[in-house]
Amino acid sequence: PSLHDRSQLDKIIRTELIRGDYRARSRAYVQDLIAGLAAKGAEAVILGCTELPLLLSEMDSALPFLDSTRILARAALQCVVPARGTQRWQTRIGSPTLLTSSFHK
Repeated sequence: PSLHDRSQLDKIIRTELIRGDYRARSRAYVQDLIAGLAAKGAEAVILGCTELPLLLSEMDSALPFLDSTRILARAALQCVVPARGTQRWQTRIGSPTLLTSSFHK
């Protein structure tokens, strides 16, 4: 994104999202920003701020995105799950769902 777009996105994050204020115009701005990146050939978007997935979902986006919060959460689960027992996980549209659990003591 351009310097102006990055500054505007930073303003949205710092003055709205971190306060739980999810405005339709801010959602539209981010959607337009992502659509512009798609038009320039981007194949995906990294949501590097933990607040951005609260503003929009991947279904609202012109591009698939990598949600840093979910990526870190999955990595943490992968570190814990083998150490605590066996579990089966199913992932559906970006959210892991625990199907069964069998912990060994």
